[in-house]
Amino acid sequence: MRPSILNFVAIFVLICVSILFPTPSGAVSTTIVISEFRTRGPSGGNDEFIELYNLSGSPVNISGWEIRGSNSSGTVTTRAVITAGNVLNPGCRFLLTNSNTNGYSGSMPGNQTYGVGITDDGGIAVVNNAGQIVDQVGMSNGSVFKEGEPLDPVTSNSNRSYERRPGGAAGSDQDTDDNSSDFQSRSQSDPQNAGASCTTGGDPNPTPTNPTGIGNANPSSINPADNTLLTVNVSPGQNPTSTGINVTGNLAPIGGSASQPFFDNGTNGDVTAGDRVFSFFANVGAGTAQGAKTLSVTITDAQSRSGTAMIGITVGQAVQCGVERWSVKTGTDPDANLVDLNTVVPTTIQIMHSWTAPNPIPPNSRVAPHERTVYAIIGTLTDYKLEDDTDYHLVIQDGANRTVITEIACPCCVGMTSPFRQMIAEARGDFDTRFIATRDFKTANVPVLIKGVGFFDTIHGQRGVAPNGIEIHPILSIDFLQNLTRPVIAHASIVGKHLIVGGFNFGPKAQILLNGVQQKTKADPGNPTFQLLGKKVGKKIAKDQTVILRVRTTDNIESEDFSFKRPQ
Repeated sequence: MRPSILNFVAIFVLICVSILFPTPSGAVSTTIVISEFRTRGPSGGNDEFIELYNLSGSPVNISGWEIRGSNSSGTVTTRAVITAGNVLNPGCRFLLTNSNTNGYSGSMPGNQTYGVGITDDGGIAVVNNAGQIVDQVGMSNGSVFKEGEPLDPVTSNSNRSYERRPGGAAGSDQDTDDNSSDFQSRSQSDPQNAGASCTTGGDPNPTPTNPTGIGNANPSSINPADNTLLTVNVSPGQNPTSTGINVTGNLAPIGGSASQPFFDNGTNGDVTAGDRVFSFFANVGAGTAQGAKTLSVTITDAQSRSGTAMIGITVGQAVQCGVERWSVKTGTDPDANLVDLNTVVPTTIQIMHSWTAPNPIPPNSRVAPHERTVYAIIGTLTDYKLEDDTDYHLVIQDGANRTVITEIACPCCVGMTSPFRQMIAEARGDFDTRFIATRDFKTANVPVLIKGVGFFDTIHGQRGVAPNGIEIHPILSIDFLQNLTRPVIAHASIVGKHLIVGGFNFGPKAQILLNGVQQKTKADPGNPTFQLLGKKVGKKIAKDQTVILRVRTTDNIESEDFSFKRPQ
């Protein structure tokens, strides 16, 4: 009677063990394998790790999978349960490390830790959520976990490991169900975690792939002379991974360059530097024909590979340039040559508000002196938009909330005879590097220095209009400042032997610096509020010589560099 009871108990125990710790089917692993491991390291028996590898061509969710260990007597325990949210992509790895005393000492951080080590002559198994052993390796015949001939135990405290063949960048895809054939000894461990570069498994010479990209235009439906942000989201080529990526677009269909570089450095409309989204803020040419346009983009890398992307744009009706006093606004009027472009007069919005508006306003001639003078003002850019007549409408505000309208004309609507044409184009480009103007007003809070020609406009409810209708139109240059309290140089000129420097926030006893050297300076008697006079400094600057000027206040606050070239 007793033997039958003992037999029953033995059978029951075997059934339970087979359920809790199933034996492998012997099939070759097709998804996750143990790719590298060690059971001891330089710090001793707890200095160990287990690296998993996805040798399949599809992502594998390993959340809830178990790492089990066996000793040489066949005792099995669970060492780790992989935490939720871990999906292993093809060719990628997952690293588990021992966190016990004198545990894992490698420099590559683990993705998860475990606290009970693996015996030197034991074994390791990976078990999926269905309780099936996916892969296993053993270091003795007594281990429950092994495939074919087991590996030799490592008993010395050295930085050695076992790695599945072929190993390294070639992946860890060999699985013949024989541990001694599938693993090789490494004299230096090289564990990789989930953040390391993934490999193309199985092939020691994987096929290189070209970089690719997805193009986009925002907005994608625009009119001639409008602006759009063109982007290409680049996926690097692989085997090896692309470096030195360049993106060039053919913008000829919208009146641009046939080889326009795109940028991933935070400029030219690019939002985030280094995110592989290459951008260019483009202006659709005023003469662009209506209809659908396709812009071809070429992506190249330093590995001499290339790919392409396409950007679709729909162009609407032709641009409509302005009409009212348009010649005066853009410099094609008969009086345009009377504007002295070599002299800049610093002023304030408050002073501009005090000027008397002409009545009536002449349609095709300039009101002296204000419409024949280039002025400079500083203030805060508060609002901007792209007007229907293609101008950029910028509202500038001073510290007392007084405002004035300043406008940058579209070069597409500026006649070839205008003496302002080149400066308008440069100012428009400088603005485009910072902002994207659309048909709706956008807000900003940016200190600026504006230079441009005075202009009286008819008041018709414009946002930011001055009480007398005075504007700066067109803007000839725009500079973005750090703040509105630092000294700012707006212009410089030489009168006789003296250097005249005009600008803002100079204060009493401010000094001119010529190439970093302080000069004898006083307030200009002709305009002490806005100008400094460098006595005999003009003699130190040769004709056609370029120098760097700065102004330093009594508080030792200096302006930014101002490049000045003395005329011949």
